[in-house]
Amino acid sequence: MLVYTGIDYHKRTSTICFIFPDGKKDVKTVLSENLVKELVNRKNLLVGIEASCGVNHVVDQLKTAGINVKIINPNKFRGIGIGGKKTDIKDAEALAECLKVNFIPEVYHKGIGARRLKSLLRIREQYVQSRVSATNHTRGILREYGITINAGAENFGMK
Repeated sequence: MLVYTGIDYHKRTSTICFIFPDGKKDVKTVLSENLVKELVNRKNLLVGIEASCGVNHVVDQLKTAGINVKIINPNKFRGIGIGGKKTDIKDAEALAECLKVNFIPEVYHKGIGARRLKSLLRIREQYVQSRVSATNHTRGILREYGITINAGAENFGMK
């Protein structure tokens, strides 16, 4: 019998909700750095965790430990709704409950190679945007002094 486990993951702490086969719930908050240690010795877990910054590393560790993990699409999961005020405990409980009824908007867990490539592309894009912003800003300042430079990185510094 599966233990449905919802995790509301954050940078410093994470809230875990276990729903046992007999229907009992156990909720606990742990330091996120200890999350894998908390789960690795438990049996028959089905874990649901929302996709967010840092989750892929945790999912890699959980899968390496033999734990079945589903990464949840937070945009679609948010639409499911939680009654009352939104809290970490309610989020973890909702994740576990949705696992139990197999109503999970899951996302694909990319491999480490794909994640590294995407990171490099994002860094490059940020560098390009920074360069364009700096050249445009400099062109604007120089225009105030009557100096005009054509748009484009190839024209910058040519005058």
